[in-house]
Amino acid sequence: MSSPWLRDAKNAFVKQVPVMENSDLMVKDLINEVRGTWRCEVIYYIFHTADALAIKSIPLTDLNKEDRAIRRLCIDGLLTVRSA
Repeated sequence: MSSPWLRDAKNAFVKQVPVMENSDLMVKDLINEVRGTWRCEVIYYIFHTADALAIKSIPLTDLNKEDRAIRRLCIDGLLTVRSA
């Protein structure tokens, strides 16, 4: 829970670390992949209200699309941090 993944400009960290029996949960466990929505009942069970609302405000993209790499074309063929 130490990663800044909330969309709150003032504080992107979960404010209160939840107590969980299953500490190996991942973000994907909070998502209903069939519907492409947040699993609100799980989020509200695990997190406090302010954090749950912040989590639910994170938009979910189309989960059925396959990931792909996207980058600009480099004239010399070399990808650098500056050119990316």
